[in-house]
Amino acid sequence: MYTVKNVKNINQWDDFVDSSKNSNIFFKSFFLEPFKKNILKKFIMKGDEIKAAFLLVLDKDNNITDNEVIIHSGLIFCSSDSEDNSNFNLELYSITEFFVQYIVKNYKKIEFNTVPEFLDVRPFLWYNYGEEKNFFTCYPKYTSFVNIKNCHKKINQSNKPFNKMNTLRRRLIRKGISANTKFINSTDINYFVKSYKDYMIKQKSLPSVQKLNEIKKLLKNLLIKEKLTVKIALTKQNEPGYMCIFADDMKMGYYLYGCPLSEKVENYLGSITFWQAFVELSKKGIDLIDMEGINSPNRGWFKQSFGGKIKQYFEIKLNN
Repeated sequence: MYTVKNVKNINQWDDFVDSSKNSNIFFKSFFLEPFKKNILKKFIMKGDEIKAAFLLVLDKDNNITDNEVIIHSGLIFCSSDSEDNSNFNLELYSITEFFVQYIVKNYKKIEFNTVPEFLDVRPFLWYNYGEEKNFFTCYPKYTSFVNIKNCHKKINQSNKPFNKMNTLRRRLIRKGISANTKFINSTDINYFVKSYKDYMIKQKSLPSVQKLNEIKKLLKNLLIKEKLTVKIALTKQNEPGYMCIFADDMKMGYYLYGCPLSEKVENYLGSITFWQAFVELSKKGIDLIDMEGINSPNRGWFKQSFGGKIKQYFEIKLNN
């Protein structure tokens, strides 16, 4: 009933991604350029009609791998005007079931994160249901989508993005504004990556050399494509104090990395840096920010304090 077709036309792929309800930057060709040797992109066809597309990140042993830089992969579907129709939902199930059979047949090891709002994982859960091996686990994960539309306007009762934040976050942003926090722009990718590495070491979570190299390649590529927003806030001593980095595509922004840049920074500096990034992205025409994960207690609480709607996705793993 369904067939798999190689992607030969990049524009056709990107047009499909843009039109999909599951559209996100991690599937776009420009984002994937630094990783193209490890990327597999295919369409799922029904006759001559594209019904879905899938992106797989492969390791050196040709296994489907969970890549920490390319956050989401797997399956996305075509858009439809009849999404509440039972036939449409049944077809999504059938397409997912076909996808499961395809990857199991072609790959020995499988692990990836779905796109946000990939709701029906039953075809994964029901594959070899009740068996002690060769079954899938689907671990729920979460992110938050923050609406920043018009947040660049004056902070008052009509500034909805600001007013949806919790009390502490609003207070710290106001504190950062009243302190006349200064910001600098930088295109020094090596500095960004080194700062991130140093911060993660302090958190006792040393990133791999491969991950750091991939981050560097990604940020350089996004900078060239003018898809990168970097905000660095200065301390009262005019030293770099906090940094956050966003990518953007169409109407969506995506938080990538952020960290303090010195041992002691003012308690409002992180909040005002995020807010300033939101303001600049809003001016650029970005309406929504994907905070890219709220899956650990401290970072999850911090990101949720900016308001936003929780979106679920899944870590899919084949247990051999």
